[in-house]
Amino acid sequence: MLTTYAPQEISAMYEQLSDDEQNAIASLIEIFLRKKTHNPSYPKESTVETKQKNQLFYQTAQEFLQNMAPNGVQLEKYFKPDTPQSLQDVFKQFTCSAQNTQRMPNVIKFGKREKIIKKVLCDFDYQKIKNISAEELFKTFQKDIVINNVNSPQNMWLRWCKSIVDSAKWVSQFKDMQAFNGFVHSFDNNPKQLVKEMAKQIHGIGFALACDAIKEMGFSNYCKPDVHIKDVLQAFNFPANNDEDIFDTILNIARDCQEIDADVTPYRVDKTIWLICSGVFYIDEQKIKGEKKAFIEKCSSLFK
Repeated sequence: MLTTYAPQEISAMYEQLSDDEQNAIASLIEIFLRKKTHNPSYPKESTVETKQKNQLFYQTAQEFLQNMAPNGVQLEKYFKPDTPQSLQDVFKQFTCSAQNTQRMPNVIKFGKREKIIKKVLCDFDYQKIKNISAEELFKTFQKDIVINNVNSPQNMWLRWCKSIVDSAKWVSQFKDMQAFNGFVHSFDNNPKQLVKEMAKQIHGIGFALACDAIKEMGFSNYCKPDVHIKDVLQAFNFPANNDEDIFDTILNIARDCQEIDADVTPYRVDKTIWLICSGVFYIDEQKIKGEKKAFIEKCSSLFK
């Protein structure tokens, strides 16, 4: 049975199949997914009291976000991640997510420098990038961007380049998007395992950044355990001692809330909290003051 094999072994077996066999498996997975809801195997079932708390928390968060959103902003579009159309898009998302930690976004500035980054990465051609060293890629970036402290082994650009090269190697194992989607969906009953596998194989991408990458690729049963979500969950004594706790808690909230709103996903819960705390309505290019403190105070009156 497949369940006797580790995910890496399953992947190796899959790659040995013919194109027709791979397509047949992908079709079966697609049929299976259409028959089930976006409800993977979550952590243990909530008690009645916890379920009520989860539902009240989410409903309060949604109402709070709707009240704070700038005029004219349609929130629904923030709750549905874009779906990559090619493995180049997948690789691009990895390069973006790899810099989404601590001070690195202020150093790399992916959005501002995307044209330069796209050129250096050969239009996000992972097949070309996988064959060069991180050090070589680092030197190539230096031709177009002024980088400080280039001799430091802790240089953020060098660390990022290591993540980029490893990401290119990881993406190159898939023949096409169908194979990639099939692989990701094979973890639907254990999404945390996929995150751990990616974090293990890609330098600099820990649990949280692996979550960030996969959730932004259209897989809405994932969330990113970032500092905003951690602060909010801990304020109300939700399990949130570490990244895996936060991941489980958001999945639990989403599962329990599907009873009152079938459209709730972990991605939607994640994005709701993040928008409240950051105030960054990036699709509309609007930035307002984050309301994390006010939201916590609002919820405090409900959870006494």
